[in-house]
Amino acid sequence: MLATRGDEAGALAAATSAAGALTTGGMCLHAAAARRRQGELLGGDGGRALVANASGWMQGQGKRDPDRITALYAPGFERGG
Repeated sequence: MLATRGDEAGALAAATSAAGALTTGGMCLHAAAARRRQGELLGGDGGRALVANASGWMQGQGKRDPDRITALYAPGFERGG
């Protein structure tokens, strides 16, 4: 919701925190979705690498559409609106 309100810094912090906590908690698919959101918000080469790594992990787990999985597991990060 933070990104939809224009608080991209807050959204990035939330996605980063969530990715770490979900990884620690063993919720790997949720963590990958959070890492994709983190990468989308970060942008640049580092952000693209996060998205690519998380997408690759999802595909390695048999998930054919990382975009849809991310929308399901980490909604509310869409910008502007």
